[in-house]
Amino acid sequence: MSRVPPPMRVVLGLVVVAVIGWSAWLGIRDTEWWDEFSEDATAELPSDLTEVLSTAVVTRANVADENDLTGELRYQDAVTFAHRIDPDETVVTQVVGAGRAARSVSTVVQEPGSRAVTALPTPGQVIAPGDVLYESDSTSVYTALGNVAAWRTMGDDMSGDDIAQLQRHLLDGGWGDEELIDDGAWSSATTVAVEQWQDATEQEVTGEVELGDIWFIAGPIRITEIHATEGLVVSDGDELFAYTADERSIEANVIEVPEGLLTADDLTARLPDGSLVAANLQSVRGATSGFDIVLDVDLPPGAVPVVDGIEITTEWTVNELVDSLTVPPEAIRRLDDGSYVVDVLDGDVIRTTTVEVLGSAGRVVAIDGVPELTRVLVP
Repeated sequence: MSRVPPPMRVVLGLVVVAVIGWSAWLGIRDTEWWDEFSEDATAELPSDLTEVLSTAVVTRANVADENDLTGELRYQDAVTFAHRIDPDETVVTQVVGAGRAARSVSTVVQEPGSRAVTALPTPGQVIAPGDVLYESDSTSVYTALGNVAAWRTMGDDMSGDDIAQLQRHLLDGGWGDEELIDDGAWSSATTVAVEQWQDATEQEVTGEVELGDIWFIAGPIRITEIHATEGLVVSDGDELFAYTADERSIEANVIEVPEGLLTADDLTARLPDGSLVAANLQSVRGATSGFDIVLDVDLPPGAVPVVDGIEITTEWTVNELVDSLTVPPEAIRRLDDGSYVVDVLDGDVIRTTTVEVLGSAGRVVAIDGVPELTRVLVP
């Protein structure tokens, strides 16, 4: 091995002596001096290398990366409303036999019930729980708050979640007395409350709620399409109109879930006018292609036009480094044993120092193992 050139003291100032690229740095590593430096992890700097060194200072900083997702603002939970009504029952009497053996036999025959549509909502109309949904045979069909469908006539000797929803609706409206509770079991107090509700809303007072007289909704709804006309006679299951939830959410389909979305503490949606509003992750579901993501967003009144499909970008922070010691990623070397080192410039000596890599953000890496303001070599 030839003699290593005599050392030369490097004067450290506020500026880097010179900046080199990867090819120059690799050229240094091909010298005999580098071979000796790699073996001892300490070496004095040869004079002919002083003009090809680039350094960086270990700096304490707060750094973070930003990620984002662009989706479309849409009304959620689309529902097609179908008219509901119990079958009409007709008693049919027939004479069976002849002469003295003749006798009358009565049979109850069910036929599809029908009603005439006498009033319909309008597209864009918002209907809240407790409001009239539409009218059939000039009788109003009311909405009530609940997630379980009104799937049957509700009356004596019945129990279930639909009964409990009806009881809560009656309690919220102030119908009934102190004996009414929302335990889901029909009681005499429930009958009294139903009669009061029917009387107050100009319905036929029967003490029971027939199929089709009430419609449970999870919150305010927005009418989107009308499929019927006033005066049309409809039977059970005929479609009348469609609606969605009144609130809008951001929908996006992605091949991969964006980094940091599932764990982000704060999501911010950027509206078309540039203003920022809070957003929350509602759901991530597997789809035929990738994943369907839904984000709730807090929209100020009138902030966004009332149309579907407006693009909204949601932003969040990932890889946040707080009060961390940072260096450029190029300053870190990974050894064969998996550990990480930086080459510290200490006067006229370069020392290899083991560091712990804590994370990365932007164009820096957070490390532990060297003091702040240490100068390190950067290829």
